[in-house]
Amino acid sequence: MIRNFINSLIAELMKLKHTVIPWLVLLAGFIVAVFFFLDYNFGAIWQVNFEENPWDRLYGLSRGLFCTFIATPLLVLIVTSLVQLEHRSSAWKNLYALPLAKGDFHFSKLLMCFILFILSMLIYVLAIYIDAKILNWNHPEYEFNFFKPDFKENFKVLSHLLVACCGIIGFQYWLSLKFKNFIIPIGIGITLFIVGLIVSIVNTKYALYFPFCYPFIFTDLQMFSISEVPVVSKGILNNVELFSLIYFSFFTALSYFGALRRNVS
Repeated sequence: MIRNFINSLIAELMKLKHTVIPWLVLLAGFIVAVFFFLDYNFGAIWQVNFEENPWDRLYGLSRGLFCTFIATPLLVLIVTSLVQLEHRSSAWKNLYALPLAKGDFHFSKLLMCFILFILSMLIYVLAIYIDAKILNWNHPEYEFNFFKPDFKENFKVLSHLLVACCGIIGFQYWLSLKFKNFIIPIGIGITLFIVGLIVSIVNTKYALYFPFCYPFIFTDLQMFSISEVPVVSKGILNNVELFSLIYFSFFTALSYFGALRRNVS
């Protein structure tokens, strides 16, 4: 069973060849770094602050941008594109004809969504690090060489982001399986991203119940106020992340039972 699942996961990886998905992952990881490289390079005077670790400021600002404007659209594109590989080639009938449990390729594709998103976050962290090293050559006044980046804090925040995005992944996966038309799940996902951003900016308690708000409110990203959102720590996770896991479980179960009933004849 485990071997079949691993083989399904490897098959999902092989399907990525000659697709735009790897480029999406790479671009999403680097786009924030490019923005801050230009910002820091041409605004060196006002960016310098001798009273704090420059790494904390750089990673803090870039994390806010990544979580707010990159994470959700990237997930919408990744999840929809992965499912679309099967829709586009009408491969469901061939998949279901294989001597494998439906759960093997259903959950291997879902796991691949997580793997690609994690990879994009790692690329982002590395790209920002390279940013700082290059910037230090042109602007030594930033003093990046005199301090060390807090990778532990970065990975801690990004791991919480991953959990906060679980609800979106589960919903988008279920939605993409229901529609063969690529535009419909993409359009719905991006629309809900915009709605979630607006609801979060408005700073209302109702953001707690809308999964597309979670990447914006799981922690204070210093992008806008979330003072009215009742974010409460529940140990390792907070209530935002717990709600995200509940949404993920619900939509994952919904998509799996839908897959079991899928008629491919």
